[in-house]
Amino acid sequence: MLKLVRKFWQKKSEPLQRRGRIAIPAERVSDIFAIGDIHGCLDLLIDAERRIADRMQHVGKPAIVVCVGDFVDRGPDSRGVISHLIRKMAPPLYRICICGNHDDAFLNFLQDDEFDPAWLGFGGGKTLMSYGVNASHLLSLDPSGQRLKMAARNAVPASHVKFLEDLPVALSFDHYLFVHAGILPGRPLTEQSDLDLMWIREPFLSMGPDLDITVVHGHTPSADVQFGHNRIGIDTGAYASGKLGVLHIGPHGFAAI
Repeated sequence: MLKLVRKFWQKKSEPLQRRGRIAIPAERVSDIFAIGDIHGCLDLLIDAERRIADRMQHVGKPAIVVCVGDFVDRGPDSRGVISHLIRKMAPPLYRICICGNHDDAFLNFLQDDEFDPAWLGFGGGKTLMSYGVNASHLLSLDPSGQRLKMAARNAVPASHVKFLEDLPVALSFDHYLFVHAGILPGRPLTEQSDLDLMWIREPFLSMGPDLDITVVHGHTPSADVQFGHNRIGIDTGAYASGKLGVLHIGPHGFAAI
């Protein structure tokens, strides 16, 4: 996995911050719902949105639904998940999707002319299968991977590529920060790299953000929504556990739903 990270981030002179960061004024909405790592589990995503809609009956104001990344890989229907996320939610719910490391790796696979099989072992084979592309078969015909690259680019709709390209890497709301993986402790958001926001585990998991904020994140799975030191982990390993974590943040605090 580290090889995949270093290859992507060091092979080009990419800026350390190439994805957007969003800030929502606290007065705009009173409630935010956060959904953990989906990993191709469309049925669990639809069920999570149903639970949110049920909770919204008691809210009555516009609310934001933040999906904290890793929409693809490992689960059965990555294509279906992206197709679903592209569509707008019914008001008063508004969805914002954050880029995860798996989503970034998928985009890189599609756009990089060089073939690197690392992403396939990272769960990408199931993503391609959801688009009707059998990676194992195509690699047996052409081990260079170029035939596979061409098939993937032809199979993935342009709207899905644009979705992946446009994903921001962070969302700020009041004293909450939503990212996929976490942050480098003690460093202001303006100095955080996309790499850390999408990939970090330690020292963030042990130390927390070391800032006066609460970070809501996925990336590191646990059996249930995890409440740590100024951080809330909402990755419940959906593709393996059959459970998709959802957090509700309202005027009176937060709770898993």
